[in-house]
Amino acid sequence: MKLMKKIYEKLGIENIINIIGHFLTLVSLLLVFITLLEMKIQRNNTYMPQIVAESNEKIEMSWDSKSDFIFLKEDTNMYNQIYLNIYNVGVGVARNLEFAWDKDNVSVLANYINKNSVDFSISLINEMMVIKTTGIEVGGLGLERISKLNFLAPNVDEPYKVNLPIQYIQLYKIMLIEQINNYPPIQLKVSYTDIQGKEYEQVLTLTIKPDILLSSSGNESDDYTGMAELDVVIY
Repeated sequence: MKLMKKIYEKLGIENIINIIGHFLTLVSLLLVFITLLEMKIQRNNTYMPQIVAESNEKIEMSWDSKSDFIFLKEDTNMYNQIYLNIYNVGVGVARNLEFAWDKDNVSVLANYINKNSVDFSISLINEMMVIKTTGIEVGGLGLERISKLNFLAPNVDEPYKVNLPIQYIQLYKIMLIEQINNYPPIQLKVSYTDIQGKEYEQVLTLTIKPDILLSSSGNESDDYTGMAELDVVIY
């Protein structure tokens, strides 16, 4: 109390009132700043997109080394395709979307095959994939990595589809032929902006688990035939 009395006597009532007034002004400015910040966050959230992905529910894959690895024709069989259904579950439009398969995916899968396969070896030369098997060498298979989309509206019924590139399908077929399990995960990088130009980036990790339904190998022409069911998990 004595200390407060001394301060009061030294400053005087007018100065004390001024100090209190300045303090209340600072508090008011701080509250206004916090309010404006909250309003900005709420406004930004109204423009915020959010991208999620689901795989096609059931994937059945068949293979024949003669057609798959000698002629390297693109497989038009719908059961031999793996794709992701892309949705925007946010409240704002996603713009300038880019879906890029990680550049290390193919080398990771190729190294895994080279380590575990008896009949196949994979090499990468200047961004080209070369497949070697008994008496056969197939090269010139360029690596597909990136697909783009101008915009994706929120909560639409029809998803945007991102296909697993044919090179990946070839590698998974080799692992199925060789009955190799525990495939390494692969990654898809997704980048996009909202309508204000704010950038977003996320990484989707895919694990593909095989369940061999039928596999037979070996005849006079060294063909392989088989069929398998694949389970794709995204996280």
